[in-house]
Amino acid sequence: IMRIMVVGFVYKKTSFKTIKELLKNSAICMAISAIIIVGIVVMTIMNSITKSYHIYVMIGIASFSFFTFIRSIINYIKAKKEKYDVMILFRDINLIACIGSLLSLQRSMIGTFGDVTNRSSSLMEAIAGLAAVIFISLLAISTYKKSRRIDY
Repeated sequence: IMRIMVVGFVYKKTSFKTIKELLKNSAICMAISAIIIVGIVVMTIMNSITKSYHIYVMIGIASFSFFTFIRSIINYIKAKKEKYDVMILFRDINLIACIGSLLSLQRSMIGTFGDVTNRSSSLMEAIAGLAAVIFISLLAISTYKKSRRIDY
């Protein structure tokens, strides 16, 4: 949804009049994403929900996760030189997508190769989920603060 909002803003297809509105609404979507990740991590840990996949499916999931990771790192490096707020917002959205992809890879690997009932796997899932939520929350706060500083 966040990517659609940004692309629509760039091509003047959305109702956002200013970059300030776009950044504010994107920050809200980032905060909602963090809340959703908290819910997913808590539900999977409490209910030991996991699914075991075939090795070829795991290779596909890992390939996609590493592709999004590499793509987000490349976009981060490119956008670091940019001063345009929309490119920085794309960078942040790519980082959030990368985090979600890596969390799903971690969970599917635990389900396929590990023991779901093991406390260490639950602890690992909780720590990774907490780190993801903190990172996404910090991105949301910085995006919201950036929207407050913009005057145009």
